[in-house]
Amino acid sequence: MSIRTRLLTLFMPLLLVFIIALSILYYFNWKQEIIEITHKKLESVVSSAAVLSKSPHQLNQLTALQILEKKLELLDLYATDKLEKDIPLNENTKNRLLQDKESVVTPIYHKPGSSIERITAIAPIINSDGSIAGFVIADADSKTLSRSLNEALSLLLVSVALSTVVVTCLATLIAHLISKPVRQLKNVALAIAAGEYGRSIEIKGPKELVELASTLNTMSECLQENVIQLTENALQREQQHSEYDCCLLLQNQMLHAADNKMTGPFYIRTIDLQANPLTAVKLNIDQKENLWKISWSEAVKPGFNGMYDLLTNCANTPFLNTQMVFDGLDQSLRAQEFGLPSPIVWLTQKKQAVVVGKDPVPLQNGDLIFLYNTGLVKLLENHEMIIQWLTRTLRHFGHEGIQNFGSLLEKELHYVSRKLSLKKDVHLIAFQVHL
Repeated sequence: MSIRTRLLTLFMPLLLVFIIALSILYYFNWKQEIIEITHKKLESVVSSAAVLSKSPHQLNQLTALQILEKKLELLDLYATDKLEKDIPLNENTKNRLLQDKESVVTPIYHKPGSSIERITAIAPIINSDGSIAGFVIADADSKTLSRSLNEALSLLLVSVALSTVVVTCLATLIAHLISKPVRQLKNVALAIAAGEYGRSIEIKGPKELVELASTLNTMSECLQENVIQLTENALQREQQHSEYDCCLLLQNQMLHAADNKMTGPFYIRTIDLQANPLTAVKLNIDQKENLWKISWSEAVKPGFNGMYDLLTNCANTPFLNTQMVFDGLDQSLRAQEFGLPSPIVWLTQKKQAVVVGKDPVPLQNGDLIFLYNTGLVKLLENHEMIIQWLTRTLRHFGHEGIQNFGSLLEKELHYVSRKLSLKKDVHLIAFQVHL
């Protein structure tokens, strides 16, 4: 049901009941006034005639009385010595007429021998000594009163009809003025729901509807800005994810090519915790006769730019690096660091951790070599904490093989990264010597 129909259904019956009730009230008031006016008119006629005459015979001879009778549309206007018995007068009316010497008016009645309903007014003719010489009687047809009442009723019905038409037109117009902006607001709301963000509307009408339209316009503008911002963020996030996925793929190619494989005298196991943005690292192993050169590099710049710099090995691009050389003849390891932490060797037989430097460190079968990036240093605070952590773990599980203690180290790093905030990638590479 539309708002126009609701308004008309709600207000029209109330307005019609109000108009009809008011009309009935006016009709009864007018009816009473018309009856009183008719009575006053008859009383005035007979009272004036009684004052002008001194006797009933003199009054009946007055020409003016006959003219007045025709002009007022009276049935009869005459004077008599005695009251007629067929005139209905109760005791109270007779006392007013005979004792108080006042004019009186009868109710509507039928005169014997006549079918005409009439109203009679009677006034006494007073002698100079105060006695009653006769009576002036005026008979009026009750149809005259009914005609006046019918005219009043017709006028009232016409007024009710016109008022109903006017009120209906006004109610329809008001409902249209209210429903039109509401329909406009509905259409704009549907357009916004369909994706036409930024759609606005201007409404001229009640203050509340104007404020509602302004609120809807503000909402539409905010939705448009949010959609634009979300679209830009989605594109940016998609670009970042694409870049991150590309970096991750390249990182796997550079780092995990030798993972879980026998490379020369080493069995390699890698442990990685990825952050965003990713920081590139690169592991390179070269063999020349009995020498194995291991290069461990980390990009300075995060993300794809650092990955590109690390892959291209540009001369002007700085990166962190550690160089290790394993001599297969004397089974020793020496290292030189260029910004990255020095390698750590775990001597399985001695259960001791040794930091590798320029001086050769002799190795035996089953010893472990660890390379790691700056992300692990940031996670565990410093180099000494890393040595303590490895020592605590490898003292009990270092002899169980690289796969077993590698899984244990990986679980511990995941636990620490969840407890602390992982701000940079963590890469840990374990080499187990097989001679």
